[in-house]
Amino acid sequence: MWSWTRALARPQETEVSSSSSGGRPPSAPRRAGARRAPGREGSGRARSWWRRPGRRAPPARGSVPGRTSGIPAGTASVRPAVPQYCPCTVAPLPSAPDRDGAESASAVPPRPDPATVRRSGAGGQPQHHCAERTLHRPSGNLPSASRRSSIEARSDPRGQWMTVKFGLLGTTEARIDGLLVEDLGHPRQRHVLAALLIGANRPVPAKQLIDRVWAGRPPQRALGTLYSCISRLRRALAPASRDVRIARQAGGYLLTVDPSAVDLHHFRRLVARAGAAHRDERAADLLERALGLWRGEAFAAADTPWFNALRAVAHQERLAAELDLADIRLRRGDHARLLPELSARAQQHPLDERVAGQLMTALYRSGRAAEALDLYQAVRRRLADEPGIDPGPALRQLHQQVLTAAPVLATPAVRPATRSAPSPTPVPRQLPAPPLLFTGRTRELGLLDSPFGPSTGQAHSVVILAIGGVGGIGKTWLALHWAHENLERFPDGQLYVDLRGSTPLGEPVQPRTAVRGFLDALGADPATVPADPDAQAALYRGLTAGKRLLIVLDNARDTAQVAPLLPGSPTCTVIVTSRRRLAGLAVAHGARPLILDTLTDTEARHLLTRYLGTDRVAAEPEGVTALLDHCAGLPLAIGVLAARATTSPGVRLTELAAELHEEQTRGTSGTTGASAGRGAPP
Repeated sequence: MWSWTRALARPQETEVSSSSSGGRPPSAPRRAGARRAPGREGSGRARSWWRRPGRRAPPARGSVPGRTSGIPAGTASVRPAVPQYCPCTVAPLPSAPDRDGAESASAVPPRPDPATVRRSGAGGQPQHHCAERTLHRPSGNLPSASRRSSIEARSDPRGQWMTVKFGLLGTTEARIDGLLVEDLGHPRQRHVLAALLIGANRPVPAKQLIDRVWAGRPPQRALGTLYSCISRLRRALAPASRDVRIARQAGGYLLTVDPSAVDLHHFRRLVARAGAAHRDERAADLLERALGLWRGEAFAAADTPWFNALRAVAHQERLAAELDLADIRLRRGDHARLLPELSARAQQHPLDERVAGQLMTALYRSGRAAEALDLYQAVRRRLADEPGIDPGPALRQLHQQVLTAAPVLATPAVRPATRSAPSPTPVPRQLPAPPLLFTGRTRELGLLDSPFGPSTGQAHSVVILAIGGVGGIGKTWLALHWAHENLERFPDGQLYVDLRGSTPLGEPVQPRTAVRGFLDALGADPATVPADPDAQAALYRGLTAGKRLLIVLDNARDTAQVAPLLPGSPTCTVIVTSRRRLAGLAVAHGARPLILDTLTDTEARHLLTRYLGTDRVAAEPEGVTALLDHCAGLPLAIGVLAARATTSPGVRLTELAAELHEEQTRGTSGTTGASAGRGAPP
């Protein structure tokens, strides 16, 4: 098999330009292994044969004999008829024409290469081979993949950069200018790409990537294997390096790409836009486009706990979109064509009451009311046998409507094309009142301002500020004070929710409850809000996309409670307060932790002065010092003692401090006595 160098340099035949004394006689094409003309062979021996004694120097390549070379005029020169090869492929190009304009008879026709994809120029004629691109690796000794990628990236025939699309809703794939990239590597390497695409535009730690792809069974040299996968993915995606980049960051990797180029993110955006649409036609079009992105099972062939959990969520989102589209089609009277689809879906999801309700409606409107009633009884029995519950109120109401032939179930004859006219979208202003006696925290306020400095540039992900500390240290005060001082940065509104993660009485707020409250505050039409919690979260992310919003999540329990409430747009800012450090929020979502310490002595004294007044504090300095010693720099404790002193203006601060000391001593001695009593022998 010819090497790449020999394929470019091997002559096919020779011809003599003129005949004179000393000229070389014509001859047949050289046989394999014969000496080549100077400069035609890659070996040093072939290039230096003319340097031997008695040999004349050959004419320079492309020169006219007798003019630019050292050979006298009239001396015969050898001009090998060498076919020119395109540097992108192994196919030879048509020979250049002779001096009289006719092509040489020895021209070798181009060899078709099935791996090359031709592009047509003007008039449908194929362009030059250098304008052709191939994304399939041809056979033979071709240049390295990195060199071919750089050639392809520079040789776009239209003078434009290539566009890239990634597919996760099916097998993991990439397409550049519509052409499938074949050399994405083995399955594990494709799983690495999928994990980076799922977390696109967010840094992913290397250890987290290894756990997501290999799931507790990493190879011996896991980091080295990961580096190799990343390197090969970069080479494979090099033709679209302007649209997608994989950058190394501290301890991990960051894949930068337009989210609309990844079908998973594009699907979620389309679903969110459909939920916010005010016309059924527009919503149906968006949902159909979103569902058309699916090519099969999401993240196919990826079998790790992380991928399996994401796959279940993605399929729930797909089901919710399908049900939303079915509701729209039922409202438009398309029940007859929906029946086969709804029947198949009811078999796949026999316990889904929403699916059963849609099928019952379609059956009733198709004149099959008896089958609709039978379907209800079958669903009721299945629910009683398996989960042990009764049908929900919506399905029971539909059953009664079918029994009584309620007019509301009649086939819609003429439905208005638009939904009810929406009211102007409200701007949410949910922040509680600012703390009037907020004191100190200069350093912490500066840290909260740091992500918005002029040198930080435009954010590529959501700014999440996680304020942590013990109870009563002033986390909520700091968050609310900073929020009210920076309202001009968030003209599209502010959202607030108390998640009650550390409240002694009552249960923490469920994420779906908080999301539903946010949807109402953002002006979502209740008729368009889907029932599925994941679909509601997707709608919430869609309504916050592109808006400069501040979202305060106060008193969070853990990262799992916070994650569904995070927006997807980098224009939003989130402040989270919690008694826990929420390390998972920092690792998975890039939150910036800020741990609060107690107030300094100066700040604590200043806060107490604002409570009690300057005169009373100045009149009893010893009592103030004793009270502050009991508060230990906690703003909440200072507020409680200040309230006690304010309600008893006749009691001196020294007396109040002595009373507190006595209560503390009595409580300590009582505990010690009880312990001693329990430890004494009978």
